[in-house]
Amino acid sequence: VHFRYKLAKGAVNAIFNFDEAFRDYKNAFPADPYKGRSKTIDVYGNFDLSEMFQLLAGVDYRHQKSIDENATPKNPTMNMVSPYASLHLRNAGGFFMEVGTRYNHHSKFGSHTTFSVNPGYTLNSNVKVFANISSAFKAPALSSLYGQWGANPDLKPERSSTFEGGVQASLFANRFNFRAVGFARNTKDVIIYGPSFTMINLDDQKDHGFEIEPTVKFNEKIRLALHYAYVNGEVHTVKEGKDTSYANLIRKPKHSTGFTGSYQITPRLFFSTSVFTYSSRTDVDFNSFPSEEVTMKGYAVWNAFAEYGLFSNKLKLFFDVKNITNTKYEEVWGYSALGVNFMGGLSVKF
Repeated sequence: VHFRYKLAKGAVNAIFNFDEAFRDYKNAFPADPYKGRSKTIDVYGNFDLSEMFQLLAGVDYRHQKSIDENATPKNPTMNMVSPYASLHLRNAGGFFMEVGTRYNHHSKFGSHTTFSVNPGYTLNSNVKVFANISSAFKAPALSSLYGQWGANPDLKPERSSTFEGGVQASLFANRFNFRAVGFARNTKDVIIYGPSFTMINLDDQKDHGFEIEPTVKFNEKIRLALHYAYVNGEVHTVKEGKDTSYANLIRKPKHSTGFTGSYQITPRLFFSTSVFTYSSRTDVDFNSFPSEEVTMKGYAVWNAFAEYGLFSNKLKLFFDVKNITNTKYEEVWGYSALGVNFMGGLSVKF
């Protein structure tokens, strides 16, 4: 439910969400059905203080309950109250910035304050540089603390700090667009599903990477978009009494590339094709005890899309085919992904 009241220089919003989930386990490991409920109330307002400053402020309340008579304690609950505010500076001679903070009071994990600072500068109408420095707090889920599968009531919340910076440019009469972003993130007490089938905290997780997205517009009909992403991370923890570090980003490729070419062949007929590649990834095989790390091979997927418009493009027929070469690959160890598959349909615009 969303309520909005518009002011002369801003607006006040109130949002209420209610969710209920039910899960029944049907496998070789007997377990009681799971039922959970969550409620969220978010009341906030945005106000134009002047031509240069805008304020956003509000308070967020979250309540969660796990309906589980066998848990300790029975039917566990948690709630969190989070007042927050951010000040946005704009129209300052090309410079813009947003500064925000949030105070989180958790019923189990106490008080934690987070912040974000997002400065940026527009060099001219075509080039923009930006940065983001922020912190975050993430409490363990009720199922991680008191659930039936590897729960650990002694888990600590995750706390992280992130730096991100980049540049965005539009050059040569908007025929060449370029975006590059790099990031570094440090997470304390990161939560994982441990090798002994129990949720645990690791000491320190460090992740970093970058993404490059150039786009070339050859003319009004032909466009080519490229991207390359690099992601890496390792954990620092104590193992067998010794400090150790090792790469641990499961299911995430270090390298991923792709291109999408599109061609507006006629005013009615549009065609695009794309190829995405992913390098090898590690995963965890839980069929053994303790679990073992495995390697999944890299793969490439080729897709295509076509669309034809009728009646001044108010009716469009489309055809979409994915994995044209029927590549065999796994995104999760032991679970095959879709082979060649396609769908067609129509869309109508009145």
